Amino acid sequence: MVTGLIDFIFSTSLSFLLGESIGEYTIIATTVGSLPTTILANLAGILMMAVPAIYYTTDRCPNPGEIVSILRHKPLRYLLAGFQFTIVGGIGLLLCVIPGILVILTSPLYVHYVFTTDLNLINCLSKAFKGMFQNFGSYFAVSLLCSLAVVGSTILCVFPVLVVYPMTALYMQNYIHHKGLVRARELA
Repeated sequence: MVTGLIDFIFSTSLSFLLGESIGEYTIIATTVGSLPTTILANLAGILMMAVPAIYYTTDRCPNPGEIVSILRHKPLRYLLAGFQFTIVGGIGLLLCVIPGILVILTSPLYVHYVFTTDLNLINCLSKAFKGMFQNFGSYFAVSLLCSLAVVGSTILCVFPVLVVYPMTALYMQNYIHHKGLVRARELA
């Protein structure tokens, strides 16, 4: 939500600045112009889930330099993982809302597998689904409560979401780790 808000503010500002100068191409120019912010905002959102996943896998908190080196080590993997997740979630939402929601629910598990294993991306998604369905009732309840906390903090006042979103990402990774929904350093 925070990343979407940042992206919305940037694209709205860009649209306002361009105004009538490019006429009917304003939407295209705004979309292309906001692409870097969209990518950075999404990366920030994913890293809020990835850092706790790395922490629970290695039992130590990675410093900013280590996070940058992790991203530099396999940038194509993380980019393709994002595209795969977006496409699968989008198709799930278009075909029927329930499969799309299930894909979106797997995001903490998917991020965990993408950032902590060397499994191929299809296996990461498959294992994320298997992990989610190991204890679906409580996983769904925890995900719902985390989502409600983020939405509630956004509705009440936008700024608390800057604390609530990372907190819920940390809580979800803690829940995943302690419930045994993922195995540390799983191999293909």
